[in-house]
Amino acid sequence: MKYLDQINAVFGNLKWIIVISLLISGLLFFPAQVRELYRISAAEDVLSGTAEFGSIVVIAFAIWFAATQLAAETLSSKAKLARGPDRILRCIPAVLGSLPLFAAAFAQFLSRPSLKKVSPEFLQVDSVFRIQNADLEGVGHTLVTYSWILIAIGLLTFATTSMLNAKALGLSEAANRKYFKRPLFLIATIGVLAGIIILFIWFPVSLPQALGTFGILAIFTVCLTAICVHLSLLSIVSIYHY
Repeated sequence: MKYLDQINAVFGNLKWIIVISLLISGLLFFPAQVRELYRISAAEDVLSGTAEFGSIVVIAFAIWFAATQLAAETLSSKAKLARGPDRILRCIPAVLGSLPLFAAAFAQFLSRPSLKKVSPEFLQVDSVFRIQNADLEGVGHTLVTYSWILIAIGLLTFATTSMLNAKALGLSEAANRKYFKRPLFLIATIGVLAGIIILFIWFPVSLPQALGTFGILAIFTVCLTAICVHLSLLSIVSIYHY
């Protein structure tokens, strides 16, 4: 394969997981409703923030895992790959996995309440708006803290997945061969997804309330990446195939 053909094959084989990473990152960054959820989480207790962080980490791991499985399948041939496409392919899982973390981190920073236009008259000692203003300032400080925490987690995730890249690709290749490429495992995955759907139908209120918005998004991402891995492995093109 020519150099550009190899690059096209790399992005072609991982196109769906790239789309998923960009989609989920966009959902964690752009919607005004999501930024309001960040503010609500910052205004509540630490447990709410911890649940939010946990959900976003699950999202990042699911995307990284799926990207690693597809990268391993692309590298399954023993023929030599050009240096550029090889580096791109080995970096993609770490980049795609950490992207949602950075998107959420910068969204937290941009979600801070704007208090620049508050009139000094509202901040008098006997004004009820003084207390509300102080609360909003506290929310802003918490959001900045959450932003830096997510940035730290994102950097740690990128560094860790990059360092473990070679070993992870080897394990992923074996997992593809033993599990993910087998029709029986696809049926099992579909069964798990059906079970999740049934749970949401049986508990349409209590389950979403227990999981929270970010928990639901994490489950959605796990389900979406699982199906993406199976379907991509069925149609993936060897990077060395003419």
